[in-house]
Amino acid sequence: MNRYTRGFQRLGVFALVSLALAVGGGSTAGAASGGATPATAAWLRVGHLAPGAGPVDVWLTPYGGATGSAAVSGVGYGTLSSYRTMPPGFYTVAMRPAGAAGTTPAMLTDTVEVAAGSAYTVLAEGVGNPLTLQLTKDDLTPPTTGRARVRVIQASTVGASVDVQAVMGPALVQAGVYGRVTGYSEVPEGRWTLQVTAGTSSTSTDVDVRAGSVSTFLVLNAPTGGVTLTAVTDAVGAVAMPKGGVETGGGGLANSDQSTAPSPSLRLAGSLGLGLVSSLLLLMVRRRSAAVAAVARP
Repeated sequence: MNRYTRGFQRLGVFALVSLALAVGGGSTAGAASGGATPATAAWLRVGHLAPGAGPVDVWLTPYGGATGSAAVSGVGYGTLSSYRTMPPGFYTVAMRPAGAAGTTPAMLTDTVEVAAGSAYTVLAEGVGNPLTLQLTKDDLTPPTTGRARVRVIQASTVGASVDVQAVMGPALVQAGVYGRVTGYSEVPEGRWTLQVTAGTSSTSTDVDVRAGSVSTFLVLNAPTGGVTLTAVTDAVGAVAMPKGGVETGGGGLANSDQSTAPSPSLRLAGSLGLGLVSSLLLLMVRRRSAAVAAVARP
């Protein structure tokens, strides 16, 4: 092997290493800057259970972070928002009247902690100001085959307590006071008639319970007086994930998809690396041609 051949190989190896650093470096940095994935994220939604309080906007800000725009907007009494994903950790929750600026004094402010792989509901409760916050952990794992999992949240202020009885079935709530969140019960699938009694007010509601689903029943003040019951499907199917699309929005929880693209500095590094490779290859060709010409001369 002559010195020209060895030089050609050394330059080739150097060029390949430069290309690997330029391209591989961009991939590594992009992966490191990505947000939480469903496997490492927490799930959170917001519930407005304060009768008499109008619709609210909710800010969910990473603890110690800068407050952005509202994460969930226009949540009215008796409403549970969709679940959304977020990195695990501590968050400041602030609720303000819908449409209010971020500088408006909050009707409610508190701090919550959410863990990866878990789902939560943040409940705003109370009559008048100040409101209070209750963080509940939701069990979205699939129920036993052929059955459904249900629970009741008592958000009515009609009467001192509420009873919820399934006609020809089990009692789901007995003397439930305002703000109570029951544990989960597994029930057979089917169409159930639920009798809700609060003081002298009583109503019945038919609900369809599907096998494999997880549902929350909300007992609320009816707009015309008395009580009413609303059923919300939290999850359905064999995969333990929330039902429906995940909310997106601005503020501290907004995750972009820009982590999949190299940053400007990485794109520049890649361009320089490719340019270096081209220059080296051209140099090698010229030197190789010169060497061949020198050998060929008599």
